[in-house]
Amino acid sequence: MTILEIIALVKQWQSEGKKVVLGTGTFDAPTHPGHVDFFETIGGYGDKVIIGINSDKFTRDRKGPDRPIMNESGRMRVVASNRNVDAVFVALSGKRGLLKTLKPDVVVFNGTDTDKSYEKQQEEKLNNFKKEFPNINFVI
Repeated sequence: MTILEIIALVKQWQSEGKKVVLGTGTFDAPTHPGHVDFFETIGGYGDKVIIGINSDKFTRDRKGPDRPIMNESGRMRVVASNRNVDAVFVALSGKRGLLKTLKPDVVVFNGTDTDKSYEKQQEEKLNNFKKEFPNINFVI
């Protein structure tokens, strides 16, 4: 789905009184138990789940030239096949841009990253997001 289609869905669902949950991540091959746990958990925070897949460029920049293993369209298909996910899109902007654009009710941070320096950066971002977006519930 395109970001414009996702925006329309979020607005529609929220107008129907549904709580929209946003999660983002790379979700590259091989799929592992951390991915499964994330998708099983995220649905418990709201009525509709949207997932932003990190773009191939973002993934390469962050994880190295050999990544992603699976391209973004393949990763989107895998994530979309999960019964707990209602919509999937390629996240071309950072979390701040997504939060301003989509205005989800809940954001669930993917806790499967093993890079501790990245994890610390995410924690700092989370604290800033909580101040900037007080109407959004953030979950790690």
